Amino acid sequence: MKKLFKENDLVKVVTIALLVTLILTWIIPGGSFSGATFTKTDLTRLGISQASLSVVYAVSFFLQQLVYVLILGAFYGVISLTNGYKELVTKCAKIVKGKEIPVVLIISGLIALFVSLSSQVFVAMLFIPFIITVLLRANLDKKTAFIATFGSIFVGMIGATYGTEGLYYFNYYMQTKITTEISMRFGVLAIVYILFSLFNIKYIKSVLASKKSIDESKEDKFAVEKASKKNVKVWPMALLFVVLAVFAILGYIRWEEQFNITCFTKFHEWLIGLKIGNHTIISYILGNVTAFGTWELYSIFAVLLVIMIISSIIYKVSLDDIIEGISSGITKMVKPVILMILGYAVFVFIYWSPIVPTITNWILTSKFNPFSTTIAAFISSVFTADFGFVGYSVGSFLTAAYADNLNQIFVIYPAMHGFAQMIAPTSVILLAGLSYVGISYKDWMKHIWKFIVALLVLLLIVFALLTYM
Repeated sequence: MKKLFKENDLVKVVTIALLVTLILTWIIPGGSFSGATFTKTDLTRLGISQASLSVVYAVSFFLQQLVYVLILGAFYGVISLTNGYKELVTKCAKIVKGKEIPVVLIISGLIALFVSLSSQVFVAMLFIPFIITVLLRANLDKKTAFIATFGSIFVGMIGATYGTEGLYYFNYYMQTKITTEISMRFGVLAIVYILFSLFNIKYIKSVLASKKSIDESKEDKFAVEKASKKNVKVWPMALLFVVLAVFAILGYIRWEEQFNITCFTKFHEWLIGLKIGNHTIISYILGNVTAFGTWELYSIFAVLLVIMIISSIIYKVSLDDIIEGISSGITKMVKPVILMILGYAVFVFIYWSPIVPTITNWILTSKFNPFSTTIAAFISSVFTADFGFVGYSVGSFLTAAYADNLNQIFVIYPAMHGFAQMIAPTSVILLAGLSYVGISYKDWMKHIWKFIVALLVLLLIVFALLTYM
């Protein structure tokens, strides 16, 4: 067991987080809010039985996310076998060399903006395996690859504007509008991205200035060799990736609800209404598909399957190789998924033993204070992977007790949720990302702590100005 923990730093930190949460259920009584009134309940002591059962509930509650990561592994397991993908990686890596800093900044900005706007955070992972492979092939290190991809997801979460499923439900329970302080939240996104970019530029420059040769491509889960054939056509694979990006953008930004763009809904109604005789053939073929802008996470599964099949046909991948690629790809994602399950198990503990309202009641006073609110928001998000559940737990209190300060709250809580996910050992995206790239939690914290301190100071200044100016 000691050897297991020594070689698996992430297993250790999430296990400790589970144990700490379990112990807290023996110390902190549960509670709930009804408006501004807090009602304390008895201690909900969780034991060994609940600890083991929490894994089952974690899989049940978050099955979409877990299956998504496995399907993404299967997808890359197959397309990484194609010569088109191999050649695309090679060409993109050549483009990156000599332009490392602007390329990383562009990638980081696009991912952060997409997360900030999209209805599903996990969709941003669609291209991360490809990006990481390209950056590592270009002789950048795995920390640079991580901050350009998974790190940028956290930037988008901190600066959430119209997007993320958690913000959508937080807004629902707060009974506010998604556009509350939207300009300020775009400002937070810009501030965090600029600070993150400055931090990354400094680090990348140190990597490039180092005379030490960097080759971490062997640690890449989906590393590819050069194409086995000459004169491979790259454009079909590039086009398929563009199509995937278009589907992600159209499917996961709430066009009608947030921007009053109705053309996609009207197109969907027209398409599924097409008939041959008395039969709506298109609706039969597509099945129960919803309009662009209203997709759930599972909606992209069919798109990945179709692209995988088309690429296999174009580049002549045998059925045996496809099966082997699917098996290999899923296997490579098993460890990140296990860590995600353990991270989600912490949320299950909190679901069973509602200590977050109690902690919030201890911290927050009758008069709104941005600093105590920041602390309460951070602690809530450390324990709760599902930001929407934070709104469910404390939303009625915040709405009733701080009716005149909902604008500030709607800036503070989402920002601190993203902030917590960047560093908390309970963050499922952090655990999955670090595991995927092969970075220990300790190394990540050593790498990011200066940025975290600077970011926290900046956010506190923003929260204070928003409250007192």
